[in-house]
Amino acid sequence: MISKNCLLTAGHCLYNEDAEEEDFRLPISLTYFSGLHDNNYFLKTEYRKVFIHTAYKESNDESFDFGVVQLERDIGEQTGWASLKTLDDKALHSLKINVTGYPVHVSPYSVLIKKPAYSMYTMEGAVELVKKHKFYYKLDTSGGQSGSGVWTLDKNGNVLCVGIHVTGSKLEGNGAVRVNEENLETITYWLDMMRQNP
Repeated sequence: MISKNCLLTAGHCLYNEDAEEEDFRLPISLTYFSGLHDNNYFLKTEYRKVFIHTAYKESNDESFDFGVVQLERDIGEQTGWASLKTLDDKALHSLKINVTGYPVHVSPYSVLIKKPAYSMYTMEGAVELVKKHKFYYKLDTSGGQSGSGVWTLDKNGNVLCVGIHVTGSKLEGNGAVRVNEENLETITYWLDMMRQNP
């Protein structure tokens, strides 16, 4: 959550580039479950609008693999939300980070019966490689965690989102799209549009 009714996630979680017709590339329905564990959850809501970066939709550019979902309910007023934080390369490199999400393969049982594990996990580690639009880390993530926030804490214990987990790579490590100035400007523009046209 990045506002009272908006969440930030990976663009590929929202856009199916393989669909033959444009109408089927965006979600027909989308339900958000806050605090999902097995089949239990804290809050549930449907979505109102979806925004996906144009560079990702048009050319599958993973440097811009992110989107924002506006929810029907202001659930952030009950759950809280993270602040977005841009960091320069030096501050980002070696930063202690966390990735919180829903990994598909967390136990042999889940793998054997091909049943996803609907339990939230947090992995922690440090940033190892920084690029203009992405950064990489050697945290143990798996499929199903795309769109998870990559976050750290400030000195007061507030959650700061510095990226969106989008990829796994044997060469560079697992990676995230950065919340850099360019991407923050895009996200802020979308949030402003949603405030003006609820």
